[in-house]
Amino acid sequence: EEVTTAIADDFGGRQRVQGFHPEGRKLAFARALAEAGAEVRYGWTAAAALRTDDRVTGVLLVAPGKLHPVAPTVAIDATGDGDVAAKAGAPMTYGRDADGLSHQYSQSAGRLVNGNLSHFNFDAGYVDARDIVDLTRARREAIQQYWCAEGYTGETRPFNFSYLLGLRQSRHIVGDYTLTLDDQVTNRHFADVVAYGRCHQDNHAYDYQNENYDAMLWCWGLGYWKRMLSHEVPYRCLLPQGLSNLLIACRALSVSREAHMLFRMIRDMHRLGEAAGTAAVLALPHGGEVRAFPVAALQDKLRATGALLADWPAPESVGPPTALVAELTEVAP
Repeated sequence: EEVTTAIADDFGGRQRVQGFHPEGRKLAFARALAEAGAEVRYGWTAAAALRTDDRVTGVLLVAPGKLHPVAPTVAIDATGDGDVAAKAGAPMTYGRDADGLSHQYSQSAGRLVNGNLSHFNFDAGYVDARDIVDLTRARREAIQQYWCAEGYTGETRPFNFSYLLGLRQSRHIVGDYTLTLDDQVTNRHFADVVAYGRCHQDNHAYDYQNENYDAMLWCWGLGYWKRMLSHEVPYRCLLPQGLSNLLIACRALSVSREAHMLFRMIRDMHRLGEAAGTAAVLALPHGGEVRAFPVAALQDKLRATGALLADWPAPESVGPPTALVAELTEVAP
C-alpha cells in the first residue's frame, strides 16, 4: 500500500484518486514480484492439465505462437475460474441451485469527479465465465450500457474501459471442506484456519426468490444484509478433493455460493495467495503432497508475517439462539 501511494503521487497525487490508483497498484505488484525473484510471463493461458492418478503432472501454457508445458511438483491455481483444477478433473460446482447463475459481473470505466480520477462500477448482468462466446456477448452488452443518447457531461463521459470484465464468481472446487453461510454467521472456529474475512452478505441480489433459504432468511427475512460478519477460512477449503498436489488461491476456493459473497474481495484473495504459496513451499519436501505437512507449521509462518493475527479468533458474530429469538419477538413500544 505504501508503494502504491508513492507511485500515485508521481502520477498526480494520491489525493486525486478515489480509492487506490489502479496503475500505481499494478506497478507496485510488478515491483514486489521482481524483488521476490518471481518469473513473470504476461499473456499466458493455462490451456490443459495432465493428471496421473491423484496428481497434476503437467500444465500446458499457451501464448501467441508458443506452447509451453510445465511439470509442477506442486501446482497453485490462481486463475480465478479454477481453470487448472477443472481441466485436471477436480469436482466443481457452478451457480445457484434455482437457475444456475453465478454472481453478476461488472464492466468498470474511468471517469472524472470534481477533477479526481474515479470509476463507474455497476452490475452489468449475468455471464457464464466458462464460455468464451458468452463472455464476448457480455462485454459487448456491458459497454453498450454506457451509451448516453442525450449526450454526456464531464462526469458522465467515460475516458477508459477496464480491459477485463469484473467477474465476481465462476466455478468453485469441491474441497475437503466447503465453507457455508452458517459457518460465517456463527463465526465457526477451525483448527486449520489459514485466513479470515470480514464483510456483509454482499450478494447484490434483487431477486431473493431465486436465492437459497439461508440467504433469504438472513437478508430478506431478518433484514441483515448490512450486518458485518467475521469468519475464518480453513486450509481444507484450498484443497480440491481427489488431487494431492494442487492448491487453490483464488475465488474458486471451496465455499458455498452464499458464503462466497463474504469472501471474494481483493484483500481476501491476497490472504489466500499467501496461504497457498506458503503451503506449497512446505509441501515441496513431501513431493508436493499438500496434505502431508502439519497445518500448525503453515499457521506459524502466517502468524510470523502477520497474515494470521495473534488476537484471532474473533468473538462470535451472533448471540445464542435465545438472544436471536428475543430479538425477533421484541415488540417496539
